[in-house]
Amino acid sequence: MFTEKRFRSDLYYRLNVFPVLIPPLRERPEAIPVLVRYFAQKYSRLRKKQIRSVPAEVIAALQKYYCPGKHSEIENIIERSHLVKVLKDTKWVVGGPLGAAARLGMNRTTLQFRMKKLNITRPT
Repeated sequence: MFTEKRFRSDLYYRLNVFPVLIPPLRERPEAIPVLVRYFAQKYSRLRKKQIRSVPAEVIAALQKYYCPGKHSEIENIIERSHLVKVLKDTKWVVGGPLGAAARLGMNRTTLQFRMKKLNITRPT
């Protein structure tokens, strides 16, 4: 916004001197259930599928998991757990009218890209 001249430069420089330090997630395990619910709701809306709850054992496992500190890792885990479930439900069929991509409401190539990014491979 600053470079597009939609944000006052003097205000930008005044605000820029106050750093906001947020401890990494490994130091704030109590934040993980909130993030899990947020990302579950996000993917619920995005995929037009209702997620009623996240099992307590899943949240407990995420709290014990060593997290490097970024919320994006929690988001990737949530998305990965969901994609793997749909792939298993479709017997790892990615494309076609009964494939995982159709169930997820995305293009086959988009699902393949997400699988590659999240390191999801078909078990042998």
